[in-house]
Amino acid sequence: MTTEREAADGRNRVGYVRGGRPAFFDDPAVDKLLAITMALLGEVCTLRDRLDAHERLAAARGLFDPAAVDAFEPDAATAQARAAERQAAIARVQRLDKALAQSITGWRFEPVVAALQALRGVAHVTAIGLVAEIGELSRFAHPRQLMAYLGLVPSESSSGQRVRRGSITKTGNAHARRLLTEAAWCYRHPARIGRAALQRQDQLSQPVRDMAWKAQLRLTKRFASLNARGLQPNKACVAIARELAGFVWAVGMQALHETPRAA
Repeated sequence: MTTEREAADGRNRVGYVRGGRPAFFDDPAVDKLLAITMALLGEVCTLRDRLDAHERLAAARGLFDPAAVDAFEPDAATAQARAAERQAAIARVQRLDKALAQSITGWRFEPVVAALQALRGVAHVTAIGLVAEIGELSRFAHPRQLMAYLGLVPSESSSGQRVRRGSITKTGNAHARRLLTEAAWCYRHPARIGRAALQRQDQLSQPVRDMAWKAQLRLTKRFASLNARGLQPNKACVAIARELAGFVWAVGMQALHETPRAA
């Protein structure tokens, strides 16, 4: 049964269709394009997780050395077939990527999408997905509320005076949580602004750029610190994703503040 709070969350998203899939754009074709892109991203993430699991299980049972996988050389026919499939997949993604970027022109959340791309690991596909899934950022009075909404906060169990924290709750929007987790991996590298990031930031305000750079400095340092402590990489990534959600809220709110209100 849907609670009143869950129903309100649904109505506060970019589009709400009772009894059906939420509609994020006025044009059904654009909405379908977003759904295809998000489904493709989900498939890639799932495939990567499964491959990682297979390699870890095989290595643990001594079936093969992971280095042997990297050293494997397929025959000429297999290599040619792989190359063709790779090029076809890249071309498809590029077509979807270009169409999705063009589709948000004039969208009321276009300034927020542009501002979020100042953050490392957030290009337009991730930015559009986050805005479409989260909706109005202004409905969250504090970034911790957004973190909780996305299920990125630790679960708690209490007994008397004792409070024990466990794994993240994983409540809320799984798509947005996955997007943030994927973006968080970028912060395992030293802070820097690449050429593509500079191009995305070209038309953005200085406050938005400053927030993005502050996020880089903090999150790269945090990732390195967690790694030095020996924390399992996936857990470190989730911790970074939680803090990244806070910067998403801050940057998005700044973009809303800078956007002129319609008369």
